[in-house]
Amino acid sequence: MVISGCLMHHNLNSGFQIDGATVHRDFLGFFVRRYFRIVPAYIVALLAATWTTSGMSVVDWLCRLTFIFGFFQSTVNSGVPDWSLTLEMQFYVAVPWIVLAIRRFGFFWPAFVMAVITFAANLLFGSYTIDPPGLLGRFDQPSFLPLQLSVFGMGMAISHLLGTTSAPRFEIKYLMVVIIGAAGFRHGHSRAIMFGGALVCGALIYPHAVRLRKKVYSWLCALDTTSLVQSAANYSYSIYLFHGVVLYGVRLGLNAFGLWDPSRGLANYALQTVLVLIITWCLAAVVYRFVEIPGIDLGRRVAARFKHKREYPA
Repeated sequence: MVISGCLMHHNLNSGFQIDGATVHRDFLGFFVRRYFRIVPAYIVALLAATWTTSGMSVVDWLCRLTFIFGFFQSTVNSGVPDWSLTLEMQFYVAVPWIVLAIRRFGFFWPAFVMAVITFAANLLFGSYTIDPPGLLGRFDQPSFLPLQLSVFGMGMAISHLLGTTSAPRFEIKYLMVVIIGAAGFRHGHSRAIMFGGALVCGALIYPHAVRLRKKVYSWLCALDTTSLVQSAANYSYSIYLFHGVVLYGVRLGLNAFGLWDPSRGLANYALQTVLVLIITWCLAAVVYRFVEIPGIDLGRRVAARFKHKREYPA
């Protein structure tokens, strides 16, 4: 979510024309492209995971493919870690408007509002089955955007600060936003992400950090050119989708062949980890080549057709 917030802010703020005159024209195309980027591989993952669950009804499938299941506090287990996918789709709806607000009001006030929303949402709702219910109930997973909005905001803050060309004055209010957002989380790992992000932001907005930001940006650009990093970036989405299914299958296979011996301890988990990594990587490469790339191309064509109809109505 931090990476998604960072990338979306960077792309929308630099390469995507999203000022007040064009956002209504371009938003649909942006959303269509993101939808087709996510859905094709997601469908394959759902089908692959059916043998690990009790199955989903037609209504469950419709809720998954429209991503509205994130608004329901309790849903059937699909066997895929898709709670974060509905968060992404909700964020794609919200992020163009957030960027517009940042352009109009500066970064602080939109970030402050996002932090307050997250703080309030985590008081009103529990976000895991192990949480006590909030004032308005509890979600099985934190699949409702307000529960995690400040995590996306953290990524946007990092992008915002990396894109600053001059040394900004150290502003404690930016760290205050992070603290407000983090304070609402009930889980240590979520707070750790936010406070870790606060340290990053603190380093980036330090008065003498311009050279540091340039070095970090140059290092990231150089790293991005390596084939291994590019492959990992290309396959990362499918790796995320399929790793749980592969892990389930590997564990069953090891048990079936009598290779899972609890007394072996670390050796057992090492074997399992190696097998899961190899199988998941190979599977992700196939899905990326034959599912994700065609889905991306289809999304571009559909988005172009929508744009053509809007610009040249019949």
